[in-house]
Amino acid sequence: MSREVRILKKELREENLKVFEKIEMKLGYSNIERNTYKEIIEDILGIILEVQKRNESLESVLGKDLDKFCEEVIESSKKPKLKEFIIEIIYRIIAFFCILII
Repeated sequence: MSREVRILKKELREENLKVFEKIEMKLGYSNIERNTYKEIIEDILGIILEVQKRNESLESVLGKDLDKFCEEVIESSKKPKLKEFIIEIIYRIIAFFCILII
């Protein structure tokens, strides 16, 4: 866990901290790639802090079923992102033509 996450976790109310730690555990035991996991955890922590700041319930944002939320996060992290894939292909094509020109 990053230093930033450890520091920000201290700002969470007890009930929100429990929810965040459950999410951390469920995602941590999944097969999400490590860097992706770190990004997701930072994003979720940011969302929880924002919801807390607005005095809203986490249920209104994450839904009633925390397990389902975690499963959806895990599934969406596995799917290759089409936009990123297309950008990577375009980058490789441009790099190839730059090599040919040089």
